[in-house]
Amino acid sequence: MSLYFLMIMCSAGWLLLTTQKAIRIPGNSNGKILLVAFEIISIAILMIIYVLRGPAVGTDYPMYHSFFYFPLDRLRGFGIENGYLIIYGVAKSLDKFWIVSLISFVIYFFGFLAFSRKIQMSLATFESMLILSYLYFTSFNMVRQMSAIGIIFLGIAVSRLFDLEQPFVLKRKIVFILFVLIAAQFHSSAYVAVIFLFCRNIHLTPRAAISGFGMMSIGYFMNLGNSIVPRLMYLFPHYVQKYSLIDNDFFTTGSKGLIEYLPILIQCVFMIMIISGDQVFFEKQKFICNMYFLYLMFFAFGGNQAAIRIQDYWSPAMMFFYGAYFESRKDSICHISSKMYKTVVVVFLALYIILRLLRNVSNVVPYYI
Repeated sequence: MSLYFLMIMCSAGWLLLTTQKAIRIPGNSNGKILLVAFEIISIAILMIIYVLRGPAVGTDYPMYHSFFYFPLDRLRGFGIENGYLIIYGVAKSLDKFWIVSLISFVIYFFGFLAFSRKIQMSLATFESMLILSYLYFTSFNMVRQMSAIGIIFLGIAVSRLFDLEQPFVLKRKIVFILFVLIAAQFHSSAYVAVIFLFCRNIHLTPRAAISGFGMMSIGYFMNLGNSIVPRLMYLFPHYVQKYSLIDNDFFTTGSKGLIEYLPILIQCVFMIMIISGDQVFFEKQKFICNMYFLYLMFFAFGGNQAAIRIQDYWSPAMMFFYGAYFESRKDSICHISSKMYKTVVVVFLALYIILRLLRNVSNVVPYYI
């Protein structure tokens, strides 16, 4: 836990210092060299922590470890997609399991990084939010799916799906769909990412967000997920067949209570205040706001396991929404100093991630090599 706490404190500290404008990097050649060195070292640290973690750090990680000792034909029989069959083939040829982890990290991390560059987010803010959004620790568990999500966001960046000022012509749609097909070769659930195409068409307003979050809350407490998801999932027969052999309760179990709802409610309040109080940010980052809105709306399904698996494709929205907001220059939000408001958000994110670590979400505690 001490390593995780250090990462949280460094991430929160960086965001607090930057929001207070207490850090200024010189624009001369020495400053640029220092910045490049920092970027290389920080990426290397995150990569090393990810790759060198023990075989039980992450709920599903022991399973991926055991896959290394199975023949590729048997993995294909388990439903492992072609992308990971290739990765395991390379790792087995070199007799190094860590190759699987290394390639997995590179795919998802640089997929997210490519999108962060497109929305002009600094690397330090991106890495800080990767940690404070819990996405980095989730990646210890969701190995295949996180690779697929990284490819999806690379596709969003390459196709410029996020750029609402430019018409999304057929050529760009085809490019994005090709990335979805590639992502599906790493995790079969990636086909649901086609829904990202419709994120451009959401006409989000503060009033619409309030109404949507109200409906989400009703669904959350009415156990909507366990009632509807089993019926919806039969639209994906391959997925149903796959999980009926592994977990018969995958589509019908999972619920969350009032304690789990409070952090969701706080995020809803934060979002409403930001999109209503910072119009410049809202207009510039509409696509990200739409993504984050959809991510929060998925909580209408409560803790249903299958719904969470789909929601995960929108989970990076939290990282990009707050990351982009921390770098905005609005002086105040709803008559609250922007510096104060950003400080409150950072503190909330830090406390929320500590709570999730204490509950050992994704089974990432303890960390060991």
